[in-house]
Amino acid sequence: NLTTIKKFKLGIYKSWVANMDEGWTRWMLKEHAFDLDTLQDADIRRGDLEKYAAIIIPSQRPNSIMHGHDISRMPKEYTGGIGLEGTKIFDEYVKKGGTLITFDRASDFAIDQFGLPIVNVTKNLSNKQFFIPGSLIRANVDTKKSLAYGMQAEIAASFSRSRAFKIYTPSYTGEGGKEDRKRAPAPKAEIIIKFAEKDLLMSGWAQGEDKYLKGKAAMIDVEHGAGNVVLFSFRPQFRGQPRGTYKLIFNAIFEAAE
Repeated sequence: NLTTIKKFKLGIYKSWVANMDEGWTRWMLKEHAFDLDTLQDADIRRGDLEKYAAIIIPSQRPNSIMHGHDISRMPKEYTGGIGLEGTKIFDEYVKKGGTLITFDRASDFAIDQFGLPIVNVTKNLSNKQFFIPGSLIRANVDTKKSLAYGMQAEIAASFSRSRAFKIYTPSYTGEGGKEDRKRAPAPKAEIIIKFAEKDLLMSGWAQGEDKYLKGKAAMIDVEHGAGNVVLFSFRPQFRGQPRGTYKLIFNAIFEAAE
């Protein structure tokens, strides 16, 4: 089946804090001829994001996205990150129908700041508990989902100090046993990719992968208001190398543009 996609613009967030992942993401998108705008902190805070079918936030520490360079170390115009103002604008952009696509560490920013019903199960683990510095991890794709269009059922995810997700479900057990209270609506989240149940390590080395990665989500599409946040727990474009997972990025972009 063919789907008509109207002409669209794509945005990519670029912090004033040097970020190699942003450079590789921008290179990959330009190599594939996307109509791409670079959005820096002031552009986000200014708003006017509705023109973008989707915006990508490459992997970056949440604190760095929020706060950027310290004002004591840089000229004022290069400091401050997107701040609370920019975070609110991102949130409103999605709620009004936009699509935000986040890679790896940037997914923690979206989960925490937008209150998404997703848990990063590797958060706050020590290196002794869980450590994968740069390996290929086996993952399974739900090829029935539209965001997995054209994908094979098994991929190698480029995992470099990355994360893993699960959908949050509230507990109904209190001190006296099971609480009799109304159930909350199920989160509107679809798992597109899960890490494999066995033989996780395809190349490289890993510690704690069976305990913390097995069967956990690697890509989730979360409804947020009228829009969506597409969370990758890994970097599907890592240094322009894992071409087998580029299509997942493209699918998320094209679906946003329909």
